[in-house]
Amino acid sequence: MTLVEKMARAMCAHDCRTVPEREALEWESEHEFYLGFALAVLKAMREPSDVMVRAHAEEAADLGTWPAQAIADWQAMIDAAIKEAEGE
Repeated sequence: MTLVEKMARAMCAHDCRTVPEREALEWESEHEFYLGFALAVLKAMREPSDVMVRAHAEEAADLGTWPAQAIADWQAMIDAAIKEAEGE
């Protein structure tokens, strides 16, 4: 299962949380919506927030790594998940 599908299924489960037995039917009929929504969210996550970069900088200070490398690594992981979801 791809990261995008995991995200989409979690969104579907969240939407159906008040009526859990509806989840399978909802997924069957609306999975393309949830997959598209999840992919859009993942693309938005490609740019880490300042808080995320600062958190990395604090953790990595002892290792001598730089925030630019953290951003590049983060983006590479997100890009790989996007390509997987888009079938590339």
